[in-house]
Amino acid sequence: MVFHFVVLSDEVDDFRRELNIDAEATFQELNDLLLKTCAYKKDLMTSFFICDEFWDKKQEITAMDMNDDPRHEPTPLMDHTHLSDMISLSDAQNKAKILFEFDTMCERYLFMQLNEVEDHAHLMQPVITLEKG
Repeated sequence: MVFHFVVLSDEVDDFRRELNIDAEATFQELNDLLLKTCAYKKDLMTSFFICDEFWDKKQEITAMDMNDDPRHEPTPLMDHTHLSDMISLSDAQNKAKILFEFDTMCERYLFMQLNEVEDHAHLMQPVITLEKG
């Protein structure tokens, strides 16, 4: 299955990225693609947040779990979590929303919305299909 995402920024009016990524790709692969296409440094502390239809954060996926409280449920890690682990078929049909936090100190985000799903397709590598702004 291939996910087609639209990526927008609330900071730059004409910013738009469209990308295709296999549902079995990891969030780390998506992270690397977004950092590369935006020319951001690879050493940024980043996180993804699965959101509801109102962009309220529901589940975080991060590069490393910083919480050392043993009672805390572990946060899913980007390099071990596949997109399909967090985005169900029903989420996909409802145009799943994801926040990509690339600046934790200033809470800066990119807004990602799943635009389309190709059910019987696969991609070896994620690809940017549109770059503006």
